[in-house]
Amino acid sequence: MDKRGRYLMVTVGTTEFEELIKELDNQAFYQVCKEMGYDTVLFQTGRGKHIPAANAIMNVETIDFSPSISDLFAGADTIISHCGAGTLLDCLKLNKRVIAIVNDTLLDNHQAELFDKLVS
Repeated sequence: MDKRGRYLMVTVGTTEFEELIKELDNQAFYQVCKEMGYDTVLFQTGRGKHIPAANAIMNVETIDFSPSISDLFAGADTIISHCGAGTLLDCLKLNKRVIAIVNDTLLDNHQAELFDKLVS
């Protein structure tokens, strides 16, 4: 078994999505993850500056980028992701449970457009 155990991955791709990382970096979120049986939350922060803090409830790991991001997706039990086309396609190919969050701060809000197409 992976040293992370059962893990949930949060990914923002190659940009930054500080709002998502900050929103999830809290004790209530970690408590829910623990209750759902996760051992670790792995944050891929991209170019963001906010680094989630260690805490007593959940093992928290952070990376900025990874040349083997697909391997990390493959090992994750659930993925919370920005609504980036490449990330979502990788996750769907791996048949992963994905929660997609639109990063509406990006130019022309293209993630919202993709999200609308995916859910219709």
